[in-house]
Amino acid sequence: MPPVYPEALSNNLKNLEIMGKKKNLNQWLEAFKAGKFNSADIDTQIEAGWYDWFCKDGSLQKKTVVLGKKLEQIIKSDKLSPEKQYVFFKNNCPVSGTLYDDFRICDIESGDVVYTITPKSGHKVDNGQAEVWGRQNDFKEPLFTGTWKEVKDWFLGKSKKWYLGARHNPQFKQPYYVAYGQLSVKDALDKEECVYGSMSLTGYDTEYEYNEKMEELKKEGFRVNVR
Repeated sequence: MPPVYPEALSNNLKNLEIMGKKKNLNQWLEAFKAGKFNSADIDTQIEAGWYDWFCKDGSLQKKTVVLGKKLEQIIKSDKLSPEKQYVFFKNNCPVSGTLYDDFRICDIESGDVVYTITPKSGHKVDNGQAEVWGRQNDFKEPLFTGTWKEVKDWFLGKSKKWYLGARHNPQFKQPYYVAYGQLSVKDALDKEECVYGSMSLTGYDTEYEYNEKMEELKKEGFRVNVR
């Protein structure tokens, strides 16, 4: 289900005042590891990054520990810019489902949300899966869904990607394309081995980007064979 964005931080002036001193992701993790957010005191948890919640105040500290460890697991991702981004946390109450938590990676300069990361969705229709929503597709649909391990692998570049191959045949002036769908890196490299001509594959992190590129190629007049 689409993430709900804060309409305005000014709705909660206390939270705004405490959260105003944003730490970038590296600074946040340094403070987290040093135990700066270990207190269950509500001001400490707001400083940790809690913006909005429906759960009991006393449960925030444990949630900070859980979500902080999740952030730590993906911090080395090429998709993140630890010096230029910050994190905040939200506990959500869906219309149909159970309370669940997410953490949001934001641009420090603009304050814009870059990723909304849900380790386990509470929306009934999502069946407890993990989700990543992002600015790449204007939050129109999830960039990735699966288990938390699969989400972690997606951030770290270990998951399968969506591949389009450009087949260059010396007999033709322009290439034609092959849409392979999801492949492992090994399988993608195997596809590039050609006896005649050449094949070069491009991987896309999301199905959305993959489909968008296919449509773009078709509009430009290229042939795209779907495997």
